[in-house]
Amino acid sequence: MENLINVYMKYLTKTLVKIALMCFKDESFVESKIERYVKTYIDNRYYNIFHTVDDNSTYNLKVLEEEFNGLTIELLDEYSDYELIDSNEKYSENVAIIKSLTSFCLDLVKVDDLKFKNDYYHDINNIFRKYDVNVKYINKVMKKFVDRSQKFLSLEDSYFSISYDKISNVDNCLMVKLNHNIDVLEEYRWVLIDRVFIDERLDLNKWCISLQKFSLFLLNSVFNKKVVSDKYFIDLDGDFITRKVVNEKLSTVLDNPILRKNLVLVIPFDELKANKDVIEQLGYTLCVKINLEHIADIGTKIEAAKNLGTSYILVSDYKDRDADYIKQYRISDDEPLLIYKEVE
Repeated sequence: MENLINVYMKYLTKTLVKIALMCFKDESFVESKIERYVKTYIDNRYYNIFHTVDDNSTYNLKVLEEEFNGLTIELLDEYSDYELIDSNEKYSENVAIIKSLTSFCLDLVKVDDLKFKNDYYHDINNIFRKYDVNVKYINKVMKKFVDRSQKFLSLEDSYFSISYDKISNVDNCLMVKLNHNIDVLEEYRWVLIDRVFIDERLDLNKWCISLQKFSLFLLNSVFNKKVVSDKYFIDLDGDFITRKVVNEKLSTVLDNPILRKNLVLVIPFDELKANKDVIEQLGYTLCVKINLEHIADIGTKIEAAKNLGTSYILVSDYKDRDADYIKQYRISDDEPLLIYKEVE
């Protein structure tokens, strides 16, 4: 299963490359090069990953132009190996094509901003009228792009939804929670539905549904230029995290820079201690979860959690008599324990 953000970015890339090839006679020469410009655009705009300018840069058109210029220099250097292979005429023509790609691709990526518009015809004409291309064919591609983008980004189902529970003692930290609304059975069977829903054998499937729904939420936030200031936590809980085949699946579905920036994986103490090396390879911010309800020496347990070296420690339950100690405890400086008491 691939992450939905990656699925959409591949579709965006495919669409932009398809439009670009309509503007060039020698498609075989430019196709792989256009793909690299589009990848640079996606890295810059959506992932805040930069290849030429400073890593701390903020995306804007000037920065993108610098990034494209850097890629053009790289492509010219790579093609210089063909100077003595291709004819002088062909070599000169191809060098001119490469030098034109920065300007062309700055126009091409404007198409991405039209995915929420239904009256894009005038915009397309303005973007591509300087190129030797019939915009009628571009508009056919655009119709499919706009329709599919809007449908994809509004995907919903009637059975599952996610909600965001506030972690009680800190601001801007939310727990991602999967809810079900399975009403296909008679009302007297709701108990059966709830019992099946919490079955541990379904943990991985439920977790993947949560992640994909959260991915769509993030994608919509990015496209609508909403600032995602909250830090989101998701439970990676269950024995499935110890199985090799599943770990490979987790690596695939979690492999996205937007998710890594905004999502914290919450791992129970025992699972994290036993599988720390494997889990750290996912490249995520980690939070260790501890249940102190039946622990006599909670100070020792908290110290053991600190020794795992995660960015956060979350307490999922505790005895009432320990509440003040837990709420006043500081991991370092002014960093508290996170408190999220789970409700069945």
